[in-house]
Amino acid sequence: SEETLLSYILIDSGAVNYNNLSRLGFDESWLRKQLKLHNLKNPDEVFCMTAARNGETVVIPKDKRRTA
Repeated sequence: SEETLLSYILIDSGAVNYNNLSRLGFDESWLRKQLKLHNLKNPDEVFCMTAARNGETVVIPKDKRRTA
């Protein structure tokens, strides 16, 4: 269904959206595993991360060359 294809923002400029995380039925350990798959350790290394109910994720790391 369309609901399963809907993506929610889980990390926005390093800040975790815990409401969306729990809305999808995931927890922080799941989130950290996903980051690890992208060779990232912490949410603050992430510019944006989205996920759908089926577990499909998109992770965009922050540009390491830019200084925040």
